[in-house]
Amino acid sequence: MASKQPTLATIDKKIDALAKGVDLKIDALAKSVDKRFDAVAENIEALTKTVENLAIATKKGFDDTVTKKELGKVTERLDAVETRLEEVEKTTSRIENNLTNRMERVEDTVQVLKTHVGVR
Repeated sequence: MASKQPTLATIDKKIDALAKGVDLKIDALAKSVDKRFDAVAENIEALTKTVENLAIATKKGFDDTVTKKELGKVTERLDAVETRLEEVEKTTSRIENNLTNRMERVEDTVQVLKTHVGVR
C-alpha cells in the first residue's frame, strides 16, 4: 500500500481550517478583553467620582476651620476676659471681706445694746 502524499490543496485546506479556529479564538479573546477594559473604565470612573467627592468634602471641612490667626485672636480675647474676671474676683473678694467686717461690727453692736438693755 502506497501512502498518500498530501497535496498542496489539502495542506491549504488544513491551514484555512486552523486559521479559522485561531481567528475565532482571537475574536473571543478580544471580546473578553473589551469587556474587561469596559469594566476597568467603569471602575476608574466610579473611583474618580469618589475621589472628587472626597476632595469636595475635605475642602468644605477646611473652609469651616479657623486659621491660626483667627485662633490667636480668640485666645487674646479669652486672655483679656480672664484678666477682667480676675479683677472682678478681687473686687468681689474685697467687698465680701468689707461686708463680713461690717456684719461682725453690727453683731457686736447689737450684742452691746442687748447687754445695756438687759436682753440676752
